Amino acid sequence: MRVLFIVEAGFRYGLGHLMRCRSLLLELERRGIASDLWVRGERSALDGLKWPDTMDVRISGDDVPMAGLEKEFSAHLGRNAYGWIVVDGYGFSGAPLYDLFAARGGGLFMLDDFADRSLKADVVLNQNTERADLYAGAPVHAGRFLLGPRYALISPDYREVRWEWEEHRELKRVLISFGGVDRHGRTQKTLAHLDRYETTLDVDVVAGPYYPFEEELKKYCGPHRLAVHRRVPSLAPLMAQADLMISATGVTVLQACCVGVPLIVIQTQDNQRELYRTMESEGIASCARAEASVDLPAAEEGAAMFAAMFKSAADSATRRERSLKGRRLVDGAGASRVADALVSADLRQEVRT
Repeated sequence: MRVLFIVEAGFRYGLGHLMRCRSLLLELERRGIASDLWVRGERSALDGLKWPDTMDVRISGDDVPMAGLEKEFSAHLGRNAYGWIVVDGYGFSGAPLYDLFAARGGGLFMLDDFADRSLKADVVLNQNTERADLYAGAPVHAGRFLLGPRYALISPDYREVRWEWEEHRELKRVLISFGGVDRHGRTQKTLAHLDRYETTLDVDVVAGPYYPFEEELKKYCGPHRLAVHRRVPSLAPLMAQADLMISATGVTVLQACCVGVPLIVIQTQDNQRELYRTMESEGIASCARAEASVDLPAAEEGAAMFAAMFKSAADSATRRERSLKGRRLVDGAGASRVADALVSADLRQEVRT
């Protein structure tokens, strides 16, 4: 069996779709199952990451209309046979894709975050929530749903690193990451709030490959010792070093839970709402929405809200408890469970009947 991954990635889309699919792709490779990758976006999204030597890569610019892409897919599938097509991107939805792939004999596996867009697939994965009720009456049709963080697609490097509370009793080092783009400059806004913290900290800032405000970071003159990291292939080593992490509520949050680093999570996009609710309801992190805690200028109420949230999250006992909760929620075996589903003959029979 060979698998085709179709993802959106680049400045317009960020890197979340690509990173979670890469975790599944690597798990399949470990099992001897070859994969190809089709990116709608930019080739630069793949830079700095390890990929299988046998993988065929195709890039379609993000300006190619969906009708044109469907023709390209059809031609490609006419020349190549795939057991499964894994699709991750908000531009891909509806029955036409399913019908196209099903006509070629492949199963269609789609990743979802919303439960409110039109999808038709053999299997739908939403790793952000276990709420099956979201799909009751939703425009999503699937033979099977894989729901919740137990299916979180985490790459091996995060499973191999463990945050140990005994090494982080005191709060000295903070890690900040707002994804591959952070086009609204929330990294700098968070730093402005953090400058009010009374103790000098070591602050690691991860600036993604499409981060547009690097010059502003170079001008930082606040009280903390700042280290900026560009094009980091994995956040796992930085997570292990940090006493606390501040992150947008995306794929990085699930990776952080697997490592066990305590979290402050900031919802920056609507597609993060279900993972935000999961983090909040499970008591795994201090949670806030960007418009309330970050986007307001530092002199206004957002600064006071952030300060209270940070003080609470910085407590040593709280960080220990949340680390344990995060690991229980995300054990790092999600990619293996999803791979089991893809190679299951019983599943293929189930979704086709």
